[in-house]
Amino acid sequence: MDAETRIDWSLLWRCGARIAIAACSLLGWPALAGKPVAYVTNFDSGTVSIIDVGTLAATGSVAVGDGPIGVAFMPNGRFAYVANFRSATVSVIGTHTNTVVATVPINGACNGVAVTPDGSGVYVTNTSPGTVAVINATTNAVDATIPVGAQPTDIAITPDGARVFVVNFGSDSVSVIDTQRNREIGVIPLFLDQLDPVSPSHIAITSLGTAYVTSFFSDAVFAIETATGSISDEFALYNAQPGAVAVAGDGLTAYIAGPASGEVFAINTTTKAFINDPVGEDPEALALTPDGGFLFVTNAGSNDVSVINTDGVYVVATIPVAESPLGVAVAEVPAPCVGDCSGNGIVTVGDLVTGVNIALGNLPLSACVSFDGNGDRRVTVDELLSAVNSALQGCPR
Repeated sequence: MDAETRIDWSLLWRCGARIAIAACSLLGWPALAGKPVAYVTNFDSGTVSIIDVGTLAATGSVAVGDGPIGVAFMPNGRFAYVANFRSATVSVIGTHTNTVVATVPINGACNGVAVTPDGSGVYVTNTSPGTVAVINATTNAVDATIPVGAQPTDIAITPDGARVFVVNFGSDSVSVIDTQRNREIGVIPLFLDQLDPVSPSHIAITSLGTAYVTSFFSDAVFAIETATGSISDEFALYNAQPGAVAVAGDGLTAYIAGPASGEVFAINTTTKAFINDPVGEDPEALALTPDGGFLFVTNAGSNDVSVINTDGVYVVATIPVAESPLGVAVAEVPAPCVGDCSGNGIVTVGDLVTGVNIALGNLPLSACVSFDGNGDRRVTVDELLSAVNSALQGCPR
């Protein structure tokens, strides 16, 4: 450590944490780095499996409500929202501790989850009674309940956060919600030439604003322009029963799960040419890593997750999880808010004093384990300075 960052521990202790905060603020000490993780909802186990994307290994699990399906992260990765179908609740997981920090009651069988780009609102489909619940992400309370079509399943939000698109499985339609007024402002009917039921199930929206909606029973995929609400394209994946869909960041490739065939299709959205790769039994959910390099596929029939390298479209790993994995989300999870002893997202002067005492050996690490940012069972100067920065700038939410 150079002279500029050297700390006189006795001075820090004698003068108090307030002076230490003012002095350390000049250092511009960087925050600890985060890492990408995948959360997998296990419907029949009532758990969420945690997968380290770097090592492609399951590292633990979190008990949530009964029948978890949909899962979505906040944009900053600090929290994840899990829709529990059977218990009609949404579990809020704090990703730095991998524990449930709040449970939100919902009036209905929860299914899909989507978070606004600014992280202010969480939209949850309720298959019965046919509504969308809007959760205030600050209070974790339901601010509004919006009637939509019959049996809404999946849900997606436009890149600008202005509109929510809801797939109505039971009424062969897509509802459009205005996020400013939290009300349905339009309905897009979906139909086929032969007038057979469409039964749409999943949706994903590209960065350019095109929504791809899959039709489980008719093998059809619809492209909807979210700016106009018009259907711009339609194509089929025969005998695949297309389900979950994920779209590359540039919008040029759509990945679609085929539960009937046990495959994932990588489709060129312009030419409709595709590559298909076998995965596990009954693939149900898809999620791309933040850099788009890997696709995570939950296989409900074989209780595992296939990881596909998107450059070439081939499986590079199969990760066992718990029973009936039906949902997955991947996000860059930031390092824990070092020094937040109470877990309330705030580092106080008292927390900093506790950290110094742990570093000096006057208190055990159990007095505030959040100071151990790198898991080496001790508190270092780097971790104390990271805590100072959190006290000055706040823990990101």
